Order: sequence, then structure tokens, then C-alpha cells
Amino acid sequence: MSQENVELVRALYAEWEKGNFGAMAELYAPDVEWHWSSGARALRGGSASYKGLAEIVPALREWVKEWGWWSIRADDFTDAGDRVLVMTTIHARLKDDRGEVSDRQADVITIREGMITRMEVFDTREEALEAVGLRE
Repeated sequence: MSQENVELVRALYAEWEKGNFGAMAELYAPDVEWHWSSGARALRGGSASYKGLAEIVPALREWVKEWGWWSIRADDFTDAGDRVLVMTTIHARLKDDRGEVSDRQADVITIREGMITRMEVFDTREEALEAVGLRE
């Protein structure tokens, strides 16, 4: 099952890379949880955690409205059983050319019974590896 999880997450990020952030919404469990890292919270402010797409979607919309454009690229996928660790590169430009941000982060996606139940955003690969029990 874990290779299937990696392929599901790989397909999700392929859509995100195209800018299709609403893709595969049917794969999110109704009570899906999203937890931001301390670094991501510093960029966006506000709460650290959201539950359900009814909370997650407005929070993401609020975050992206400050950006003139932004992109995400998945660089690496690590199988961790019911979780998949994804190393990503985020690149964005603030509106009105107020600056650019390029950063790496580690996302951990939890999948149960073919549904995405949790997404955690970490500032470093080491934090994410520790969270999934795969310290290097």
C-alpha cells in the first residue's frame, strides 16, 4: 500500500505544480487536518492548524492573495508507510514587486484507506524525518 500512497501524493503534487490546487479534492478525508510549520506561519500569520476543507481552503486563499504569483515543485518523495515525506521548493513573488521568496520545506502527507487525512508542513527535512520516525 505504501507505494500506492507515494504515487497518489506524486499525482497530487504534479497537479499543484501546474497550478491546479483544487485537484484531487475528493481524496481528502472530511476531517483532514493541515498543520503549518513555524516558518510558514511566520510568512502567513494566523493559526497553525486547520481541520476540514471548509477551514483549509479559505486559509490558503487568504495566504496566496498577498502573492503576485507562486509555485511549488516536489523534489523528492520518501515512503514512510501510511505517510509520504515530500521535499518541496516554493518560489513566490509578493504583489507590487515587493520581493521574492524561494524556500525549501518538507511536507508529510498521511493517507489512510486511500484518503488524505493529514498534511504537516515542516521547515526542514530533519524535522519531517523525525516526525515520521526515519531519522537520518
